[in-house]
Amino acid sequence: MKKNSKNKRSANRNPVTIQGASYAPSTDTAVQNAGNLDTAAPVQEIEHTNCPAEHIVLQFENNEIEITEITEKVKKSFLDSNNDAEIKTLDIYVKPEDNRAYYVINSETEGSIELVEN
Repeated sequence: MKKNSKNKRSANRNPVTIQGASYAPSTDTAVQNAGNLDTAAPVQEIEHTNCPAEHIVLQFENNEIEITEITEKVKKSFLDSNNDAEIKTLDIYVKPEDNRAYYVINSETEGSIELVEN
């Protein structure tokens, strides 16, 4: 059985621990400076008014549905059974193999909708 030997390239690098995880420093300057706030490139803010309109379609098993339609179906399902409720948070998990979208609203209400009618 062949013993695991260290790669010559990584043998010269000292591993460092960052928040409980062990990492080996990269030889790439951009990667090395990523954690250094003094030399890291500033994060660019994206102005949402200049973003193009998104049109995302989920295609599966000869069906398709727009992502916005899934969101609207989830909201309608929730509001139909919770008339006065306000939606503060919305998590949607799409499972095309089940033809369902499962959701959690306001971290407490769970449910699901059918993606496309059979």
